[in-house]
Amino acid sequence: MAVTNFRIYQRKAELNRELERLKGELQVLEERNAELKEDVSYTATADFVEETAREQFHLKKPGEEVLVVQTEESKNIPEKQQDQNWWEKLKSIFIK
Repeated sequence: MAVTNFRIYQRKAELNRELERLKGELQVLEERNAELKEDVSYTATADFVEETAREQFHLKKPGEEVLVVQTEESKNIPEKQQDQNWWEKLKSIFIK
């Protein structure tokens, strides 16, 4: 009977450790879930849509002017390549 009680005690201690580990994991996942929900709610805003349109599609509002800041990398690109549109750049990658 003492051996059985000792095994039960060991099993209980093992399960308590597992429970604590899972509680910690749950807390991390709940925090991540809250972050993701916040991101989802932000993507539904007009600010996000505008920001995405500006960055990905290079759009601007009527009356705005766009300034292009050249980096050292873009200064080293031959002028012929700088004048190419995206389709010509894509073609030049595959057809040389």
